[in-house]
Amino acid sequence: MPAADDLLLASNQALHRAFTQNKAAYPRQSTYIQEQTTFFQTPARGDSDPPARRLTIGTDCSGMEAPLQALANMKIPHDHLFSCDYDPFVQSTIRANFAPRTLFEDVLTRDNRKTPAVDVYVAGFPCQPFSVGGKQQGFADEKGRGIIFWSIREYIDLKRPKIFGMAVCTSQNQSLIEVSSEHGIGFHPTMASIPRSVRGSAGGCL
Repeated sequence: MPAADDLLLASNQALHRAFTQNKAAYPRQSTYIQEQTTFFQTPARGDSDPPARRLTIGTDCSGMEAPLQALANMKIPHDHLFSCDYDPFVQSTIRANFAPRTLFEDVLTRDNRKTPAVDVYVAGFPCQPFSVGGKQQGFADEKGRGIIFWSIREYIDLKRPKIFGMAVCTSQNQSLIEVSSEHGIGFHPTMASIPRSVRGSAGGCL
């Protein structure tokens, strides 16, 4: 197992990369040292609520809620504002173990304008339409799974989370969403539909 010091170093490096990418999208004079204690405690963009004291997070296609488990394991204080999953058994598991303030049942029918803004947004939309293990029907998936991406894109566009992450596997292990170094983010042409100012806030594949 990694030593505690190694985990702390990796966590700090990840926070610094997120700050660097966010600052590229929202230029300002302050440095990471000046903002490190408040960067994840300010209100999410697009939200007019008073300053939050804890990191806020929301997930779509929430499944087993790996992001929430990771935050808990790292002992990062956070408020779980919402989850969303279509499967009733998954919904029951989420209610029993994570208790989000709001549990949406369908990302396709939800009004994203009324969905809470968060600091961190993670969405693991279905990989089957894009995977070499499936029919590779993409956005034209006959079961309607491919279009879930567009609801997720709409949320990111409307709420502008400080950090967003998406998970999807495609053929030959290529990512639909590609992340480069701390100096910037590269995207598949589909991801280019997300406004550059949002893409620059910090996002990528998991």
